[in-house]
Amino acid sequence: MAEVIERLNEALAARYTVERELGSGGMATVYLVEDLKLHRELALNVLRPVLAESLDHECFVREIQALASLNQPHILISSDSGGPSHAPVSGWRGAGFNARRSNSGAMEQ
Repeated sequence: MAEVIERLNEALAARYTVERELGSGGMATVYLVEDLKLHRELALNVLRPVLAESLDHECFVREIQALASLNQPHILISSDSGGPSHAPVSGWRGAGFNARRSNSGAMEQ
């Protein structure tokens, strides 16, 4: 894991410092990073290498743009288009999704 974080820090040195892994899923791993330009913590969603290699970068950017246009409390919004294999999101601190859902009831349609 330390090797992966080291490689990410090298690749993202101009913009982010990777602190630690927050979690992972089938498509990506999420890392806690510091945005060096804005001096704030973000969650950085990094696609798995096999997906990053096969994914159309323009399609990925369009998806990030579509998500950024949403304003819904149950969706984390990307704060930057990132790069070909990552997308930073803000607003990740606090209770997890399941806790928020059970505290606030059903999500609006």
